[in-house]
Amino acid sequence: KKLGDRAGVLLGLGLIEDRQGKFKEALVTVRESQDLFRKRAGGKPSSLIAKAGMSIAKILLKLAAQETDPEKRAAMEEEAIERERENVEIFEVTCGDDSPLTASALKGLGEALLRRGKIPEAQKSFARSYLLEASKDAF
Repeated sequence: KKLGDRAGVLLGLGLIEDRQGKFKEALVTVRESQDLFRKRAGGKPSSLIAKAGMSIAKILLKLAAQETDPEKRAAMEEEAIERERENVEIFEVTCGDDSPLTASALKGLGEALLRRGKIPEAQKSFARSYLLEASKDAF
């Protein structure tokens, strides 16, 4: 219980740091939050791990946009792709293939792939996200 409380507080703090433009600090804080969510989940998938993962990926892309070293920028963008792939998998398992959270993670994956110039894969991810969102709006 306490692990989860601390993880949730850290996630909230990381989001505040992100909004303040303190991206490096936010990344450290949100990573710690995700680590605690992982410990609490005990090796099982948890949507909270993916919620933190989505924030990590977004922050990595913000940091990458500011990075002047091409190798560091590429590494951040690749890590964002890895995080988003994991987020999609976790949300599919914990919330379902047609969940708005899965759709949101697919959109994030598409954005990360686009940054790396992986256009066909990004298009697939965006298309699946769009179809999920559109099907939810149809009802």
